[in-house]
Amino acid sequence: MCRKGEKITFKEWEKDAESIQTMEVNRDTIRDIYPTPNGIELMHDLIMPRSIFKPQREVAVVCYTVTEDKEASIKAAGGELSGDYYTDEGFGTPVFFGEGSLEKAFNYAQTLKECA
Repeated sequence: MCRKGEKITFKEWEKDAESIQTMEVNRDTIRDIYPTPNGIELMHDLIMPRSIFKPQREVAVVCYTVTEDKEASIKAAGGELSGDYYTDEGFGTPVFFGEGSLEKAFNYAQTLKECA
């Protein structure tokens, strides 16, 4: 964990990061939930198609509701604002796709809230 005002990098966090919950979402998807040093949780899905000809995919969700005015900063970080995760109109959740999505989600989560 970090102290107030301190920033931690993804590489430092990744060394000791442990999933607080792992679940099988469906036959193709495994979900891990990770806490970040600033208290925001990340949901990381690994999607493994049944066909060996299709690549694995990754999706990382920052479990933090933001207003639509944050959409530009989410896109700049390589993600998109999604209204699919139980949010009210005018709000959304940052979602990152592809390889490195967990790192992008972690880095974006660090901009949302400082360590306590």
